[in-house]
Amino acid sequence: MRAVTRIVVLLVLGVVLAAAVGSTAQADSATRSEIDSEFTFPDMCSFPVVVHWQGFALANANNVYRQHAIVTITNPANERSVKQFVNDTSHIRASNDGGSVVRETGAWKIVQQGSGLVWADIGQEAWFYDNDHNLIGTKLAGIHDPYTMYLDATCGVLGN
Repeated sequence: MRAVTRIVVLLVLGVVLAAAVGSTAQADSATRSEIDSEFTFPDMCSFPVVVHWQGFALANANNVYRQHAIVTITNPANERSVKQFVNDTSHIRASNDGGSVVRETGAWKIVQQGSGLVWADIGQEAWFYDNDHNLIGTKLAGIHDPYTMYLDATCGVLGN
């Protein structure tokens, strides 16, 4: 399961950082980037899924990134989909040893029509990386349903 967690962490960081790099200027020192990307995960479930990530990110000079997005995950074989709502703030800080710390505060929720909230990741998370960018530790506070529940909730709906 550690591989799934790493994929999700890298996905989040990649989208946030990519949005911050390819952005257009906004008032003050904040930059706004539109997020509209689509990619396929061939093995997230026992079948391929298509992920469409749409929304925007705000970045400032203090390495603070805010993201507001809707992520739609679809099984292309039957066209079933699940929406995930993302509203979070990430703080990226370099460590004295050459590594980095990413602290994220916010909410990731999966809501299924007719069932309501089926998975939540709400509160604060911190990821610690060494100077080779390897994940070396995490800290959590809040409601953090296990990623196995995320996969079960998502893949279960999409596969029916």
